[in-house]
Amino acid sequence: MISMIAFIEADDTMSWYHLRVAGYRPDSREGAAFFTRSTGDLVLFGGFQENNAINTGPNIYFNDMFQLDVTRNASCGDPQTPGCNVNTEFYTWRRIQNGTNAPEKRALFCWAYDSQGDRLYIFGGVNYTNTFTSFTFYNDTWRFDFSTNLWTKLATTDSPAKRAGVSCTAYNGNMYLFGGSALTPSFVSIAYDELWRLNFASLTWTLLGSENLNQSGGLPWPQERLQFNFLELPGTDRFFLTDGFRENQFGVAMPFNDVWIYDVSADRWTQLDNEGHPTVIREYMAAVALSSRFIMFQGGDAQGNRTAADVCKPPLVCFIASSPTDNTFIYDIEREEFTELFLDRTLPPLRRAMMTRTKENLITLFGGHNFDGANGVGALRDRHTWALEPKARYLNN
Repeated sequence: MISMIAFIEADDTMSWYHLRVAGYRPDSREGAAFFTRSTGDLVLFGGFQENNAINTGPNIYFNDMFQLDVTRNASCGDPQTPGCNVNTEFYTWRRIQNGTNAPEKRALFCWAYDSQGDRLYIFGGVNYTNTFTSFTFYNDTWRFDFSTNLWTKLATTDSPAKRAGVSCTAYNGNMYLFGGSALTPSFVSIAYDELWRLNFASLTWTLLGSENLNQSGGLPWPQERLQFNFLELPGTDRFFLTDGFRENQFGVAMPFNDVWIYDVSADRWTQLDNEGHPTVIREYMAAVALSSRFIMFQGGDAQGNRTAADVCKPPLVCFIASSPTDNTFIYDIEREEFTELFLDRTLPPLRRAMMTRTKENLITLFGGHNFDGANGVGALRDRHTWALEPKARYLNN
């Protein structure tokens, strides 16, 4: 089976190019682990199709794994050579047989890739019915070893509570986890602003900075939230956090557009300015760190076409509707501001999806979900893979 992949040229024209991708494409999904291995190949694990929100049947959950092999035709030379792009460059999807003991199918888990050990770690998640009358939250920790293609359920100590919509990142032999939320049996939402660290060697979870959690008189600390971006800044001991949302007492989602940096050495958060943040706050924006200075964002769900100031005013008159977007933004940590990129030609369809950066500095995007909450209809089931090559100046620290 042959499908198409598109690339953006890294110059001022920002033109699109198409490549042929061979192999069996994964089913469309969102909320999956999507990352680049130390080998340079791309990996996709898990995720789900959210059908209940658009009344098209029960949600579909995955625990399969695919790899996009990115070995290029050596005789092709420059990957932007037109003939190579159209006819001779092949990237190939293939399914990884990840054993019979894979984690239970779930959504909204967090994951981190340990490049030193070539292992994937996942934590938590949720599996719920079409009407959300039944749900299961998880707080188990799993490891996938690419040398054996086997999963191991880890016997960790002091694990965080069950939760979903949580984000993780790997750094220096550890996995760091922030946020997430869960429901009580009486359907009361519990959101978290905790920061945890899992040591890969001892398999011990440690709660960090608990005395500084977002309380009166404490040090600056992000509010509790789910479905946000939490990224390691390459070549540093700092993490980047932005966006996400939490639910109020009426079950209505209230989004964030704040920007934070976490310093691992100092165990301290610093809030940055968000100048130029998209006027309409959005959730589920795909994000990837281009360097220690620049973060790229794509798509997401815009909330009710309201500005940041109008999202939720007393007495809690909040947005309900959401609309997918296709905008691409860059955040400059040094200048503390967002800038929208106006790309030439066709953009990937409106969606909330997953992105990763390859070793060749191509930013790839796969899958996603397109749901217009205002109308209650419309879903994107896109199995194509998209990619762009950012300008060189964004790749330099």
